[in-house]
Amino acid sequence: MNLRDFLNNNDISPAKVRRSSLINQMQALNDEGKNCSSCKGYCCTYHNNSMQVTPLEAVDAYLYLKENKLINGELILLLEENIKRYRLDVEVPTKGGGALRRYYTCPFYAPGSKGCHLSLEDKPYGCLAFNPLKKSVSEEGNCESNQNLLQKRFDQNIQETKHNEILKSYLGLYWDKRNLPWALLELIKQFK
Repeated sequence: MNLRDFLNNNDISPAKVRRSSLINQMQALNDEGKNCSSCKGYCCTYHNNSMQVTPLEAVDAYLYLKENKLINGELILLLEENIKRYRLDVEVPTKGGGALRRYYTCPFYAPGSKGCHLSLEDKPYGCLAFNPLKKSVSEEGNCESNQNLLQKRFDQNIQETKHNEILKSYLGLYWDKRNLPWALLELIKQFK
């Protein structure tokens, strides 16, 4: 069974549906002139980015890349270099039992108006919830993550906890959240 069939057979909502509230908010802000078109994307670089994804978010990004024929030697090398450069494969335990979040430049970051190489429907939830606070933002410090919207999205999709557990078991994953490059590379290697 392929991964897309596995999601469908386990009644896991499509990526676009699970992100709809975040995308709608982003589009509403864009209609107000609050968008990233004038920014250099500091939120996507090692200055501010420590994005982690759940197994389900990683699978969404993986399927987007696979179905658009973007998984190739160049992407694998990019992910490996990103992991090595930012030491994303080294887990540093914290007192709370988790692991230290490391800052890294997202491998899908495209400087300037190009933005991200992942589609809105397949980006990590945290990326979609991080938006400008005012019009014509061009410098860092004028954006923030809408934690209330993320929590509301989670509350409306509470079954995702179960879906992540199902995916972890099916894929043999040990982690609940992982940085995007590591999570994607793990999936790519598994489904070669």
